[in-house]
Amino acid sequence: MIQKLKRHFIFIYMLFVSIVLFVVFSALAISSYKKMNMAIHFDLEHAFNIPAEDSRPKLSERRQMETSPFSSAFTVFLDENNQIASVRTQNLNLADEDLSSLIETVMAQEKEEGKVPELHLHYRIRQRGGKIQLAFVDTSYPTATFRYSLLQYVLGFSLSFAAFFCISLFLANLSIKPVEKSWMQQKQFIADASHELKTPLTVILANLDILESSPDATIRSQQQWLSNTREEAGHMKELVQQLLFLARADSEELKPVFQTFSLSDAAWSCALAFEPVAYERKITLTEDIEPNLSFMGDEAQIRQLFSILLDNGCKYGKSGGEILFSLKQENDTIRLSVSNDGPPIPPEDLPHLFERFYRSDKARNANGSFGLGLAIAKTIAETHKGTICAESGEQKKTTFSVTWNKPKTEKAENR
Repeated sequence: MIQKLKRHFIFIYMLFVSIVLFVVFSALAISSYKKMNMAIHFDLEHAFNIPAEDSRPKLSERRQMETSPFSSAFTVFLDENNQIASVRTQNLNLADEDLSSLIETVMAQEKEEGKVPELHLHYRIRQRGGKIQLAFVDTSYPTATFRYSLLQYVLGFSLSFAAFFCISLFLANLSIKPVEKSWMQQKQFIADASHELKTPLTVILANLDILESSPDATIRSQQQWLSNTREEAGHMKELVQQLLFLARADSEELKPVFQTFSLSDAAWSCALAFEPVAYERKITLTEDIEPNLSFMGDEAQIRQLFSILLDNGCKYGKSGGEILFSLKQENDTIRLSVSNDGPPIPPEDLPHLFERFYRSDKARNANGSFGLGLAIAKTIAETHKGTICAESGEQKKTTFSVTWNKPKTEKAENR
């Protein structure tokens, strides 16, 4: 699919470029052709005004004698009997026998203006005072110049086409990279989602098989399998809800309802909800929440963000350790942080923590995590114009932080 998209991009780009180049170089070629014809017609008009001079070497011995504003030319004057009366030449030498043959050829064409291709001549006929005048211009030089220009245009077109083709390859690769990355992430996302759904489904089906194998058993005697099935179904429901949240966010169907609410109260509410969880895991949950902080956003999503970070801290915090849940306003910035003193996260894993289905080690699978919580947290933070990051190391706690810059309207209200 990616290669097909790339070829399609190059085809469309080169088609457009080819049309533009064809139009440009065709216009240049037509312009050169018109200039050549204008120059020939200009020279024909001047040929009728060549000064009287009669020199007649052979036509095959033409040679440029001096610089002239027009090409090599000559004018023939015929008498009443259509016989050559006189000849005037400019930068062109003629012979009588060649000239007589030329006049016969031209008169046989019965045209006021025309060409003698074999001699590279262009002619025009006029009648003045009952006499015929024939002006001739040598088109060898303007024709050769036009052909040379045409060759340059063809070469220019070819080189431009080749250059734009190379540019199109570069642009195609550059443009396709984000699409290719997104496509690979989507494929990986589907594969991971299928794997995560497969596990609880397998357990549920196995439990059902066990229940079906004992049709006469009571519900009480099979409570273990029913409870296990309910637990796995709950995991599936949670995973599906997370997947739907991310899918809606990707398709921009997730429309948060923004309104002003107490951020401090929301933080306290979530912290109180997780105190039993922390107590059960023998972890001390310490709150440092600045009072009376207001915030413009979707309260339900912000609460979900708090819950994800607190749940993450409880899952990976050290038993007997401490979780610090902090919410502070620093100048015009609101900063939320959740720190735990659990095992440090390897530096190579830190840049990937907010990727979907990413887990830094196998031990995290045992905590029932799908690897979607932090991806959802990042989506919520970015939806509310915030930034989220993680820090961890041997000499410091693992800390997840979210920062928001307060809008000017909110700053004015707080004052």
